[in-house]
Amino acid sequence: SFATMLAIPISTNDEFSGCIVIERFEERQYSEIQKFYLEKIAHILNTLLYWHADYHKMYLNTTIDNLTGLLNYHAFLKRLDVEMNRASRNEKSLVIIVIDVDKFKRINDTLGHQIGNEALKQIANIISLSVRTIDVVGRYGGEEFIIALNDSDTNNAEQIADRIVNNVANNIFIFNENRVKITISAGLSEYPKDSDQVQKLIEAADKAMYNAKQHGGNTFSL
Repeated sequence: SFATMLAIPISTNDEFSGCIVIERFEERQYSEIQKFYLEKIAHILNTLLYWHADYHKMYLNTTIDNLTGLLNYHAFLKRLDVEMNRASRNEKSLVIIVIDVDKFKRINDTLGHQIGNEALKQIANIISLSVRTIDVVGRYGGEEFIIALNDSDTNNAEQIADRIVNNVANNIFIFNENRVKITISAGLSEYPKDSDQVQKLIEAADKAMYNAKQHGGNTFSL
């Protein structure tokens, strides 16, 4: 139903992302000054979108682990501090789970570091799919992961930990046509029962995880 229109493309990093369009019902050409101002508006939008994309990339680089796509440890600690404060205000408990891949060095030594990295990505995905949307998952470092189970105590957290351990153990890992058996060990600690301090809470979960390893791995411990 429009007789004439004027369109200026919007692009960010040489990629087309849209248009600014002016439409008229009557057949009348647009003036050069109208074209000039519309181009200026498009240029401003191009700049704003570039800044936004650049900021988003910078934000991801400082908060997300490049390999697994999970929160990095620094970002996880910030989020954990927020969740612990919320739990304190609401008089709720919170559970930390520290996870370590059993005998991960064997995978790197026999199949190579690239396969080891692929295994970590798959394990990270299994862990993420095994917890609730309100829970927080991060990469602790190396082959270790860390989880904050919100509004949870060790009684119901045991079910989640058991599910994660079994989901990894039952998953079929295939790398270059090689079927690989991978298991994990997990340790749990509860806020504020075990500690009301972040580092001591993580240390308690870490200690419990090593206890699970001493029992042969492929299990969890409190």
